[in-house]
Amino acid sequence: MNLLRFRRTSFIIEHMHIPKKFFSKASEGGFGFGLTSGVITTLGLIVGLSSGTDSKIAVVGGILTIAVADSFSDALGMHVSQESEDASSKSIWQSTISTLFSKLVFALTFLVPVLLLNLETAVWVSILWGLSVLGLFS
Repeated sequence: MNLLRFRRTSFIIEHMHIPKKFFSKASEGGFGFGLTSGVITTLGLIVGLSSGTDSKIAVVGGILTIAVADSFSDALGMHVSQESEDASSKSIWQSTISTLFSKLVFALTFLVPVLLLNLETAVWVSILWGLSVLGLFS
């Protein structure tokens, strides 16, 4: 068990740079999952919190929470899923990291309209932004 932990840790440390072929099949899957999950989860949170609290600060806090906590959660889920499929170690980490960063980045993009516009307008702009991103990706 310690040898396995050591191998994984050394693999992570050795590969902290951006790989030359970042968008392999593994990272494409992680990117797509992170993008889709980030948009759908964040939109649900924005609509729910804005209608329930009508508080811009609650919506901003919710977006930050989703961006960080849910990104790590989904990345871990992707990691475990890839491990159960006996994928290569490189492929597993590419999926994990691309899921983490794509969900984090796309969830954080929803902060822009919320911070710049009144809350009601920001909700509609966020819905349009989310649907546009999903439409362009699919």
